[in-house]
Amino acid sequence: MVVYLRGDTPAASGPRTPARIVQRGRTIIPHVTVVEAGTRVEFPNSDDVFHNIFSLSGPQNFNLGRYPPGESRTVVFDRPGVVRLFCDIHSEMSGVIVVLATPYFTKPQADGTFRISGVPNGTYTAFVWHEVAGLDSARVVVAGEAETRVDFVLGG
Repeated sequence: MVVYLRGDTPAASGPRTPARIVQRGRTIIPHVTVVEAGTRVEFPNSDDVFHNIFSLSGPQNFNLGRYPPGESRTVVFDRPGVVRLFCDIHSEMSGVIVVLATPYFTKPQADGTFRISGVPNGTYTAFVWHEVAGLDSARVVVAGEAETRVDFVLGG
């Protein structure tokens, strides 16, 4: 699950720290990764077998090619959208990258709570995205240091 904010004016964004999606135990870890558009994602193979991570998704179509344990490949994700990942060798492997046009995002805790820090005052649309349950949104106003509560309904 991913929660993010989109404002009426473009968000100021700083340097992007590369993200890592590891292949281990014939699994893509983490299953869901969220990054801001323009972020470089590293795909190290920490498994004991070859892998070939690829995506045919509209926002980012790519194929890393087969590479052995201990090697890594990288891709820069420039366009917002949902990028579904698969391994050409191991059909049971899958993952998702959610590429956003905002630096204001987080993955909620197991109990569903979340916090997005450093958000400037203003009016935003808050979104929650879940791979199976879909998308919901709500308008929120960020003012001062006060916490803003947002409740979502998914799959309803």
